[in-house]
Amino acid sequence: MMPLLANSQSISKGEFRETTENPITYTDSIPRGTVIGTTDTAGNLYLHMHVEDAKLILTDLLDYELIVDSILPEYERNDSLHTKAIVLNIAKIKELQLQSDNQVEQLKNLNSIIDNVKEIDGFKDLTIENAKDVIKKEKIKKGLALGGGIGGGVGLGIIIGFFLAK
Repeated sequence: MMPLLANSQSISKGEFRETTENPITYTDSIPRGTVIGTTDTAGNLYLHMHVEDAKLILTDLLDYELIVDSILPEYERNDSLHTKAIVLNIAKIKELQLQSDNQVEQLKNLNSIIDNVKEIDGFKDLTIENAKDVIKKEKIKKGLALGGGIGGGVGLGIIIGFFLAK
């Protein structure tokens, strides 16, 4: 950074003399607190100021560079911690999204199971009604069989007794 500043500024120690880089000549010294900017034909900007002002600016610049150099590692460390936290949070978000997707799938499966249970209940009711009808028919058959057996036995006894009594 310092070479760039040195290439683009000239500092007054009193009088200015004509140089090959800067065609403008000054015969008076630049007063303190004044900065004069000039450009050459190539478009380069030159700053002209009193040497004490330049020392103050350079001192401030070096102090600023020292502060930045001492604070920068701390900022980089904090940035690294924040980056790690962001990565962990992204991983947690993806895990929660997957869990949410799984819960949606589980909910669909549970709804399917509930539908199957309702359908089974319907079959159960049909089976019970069919069983009741079958039981009624069987009771009627047993009743008829019992009645037929009793009636047939009595009838047979009467017929046998009628033929034997003669």
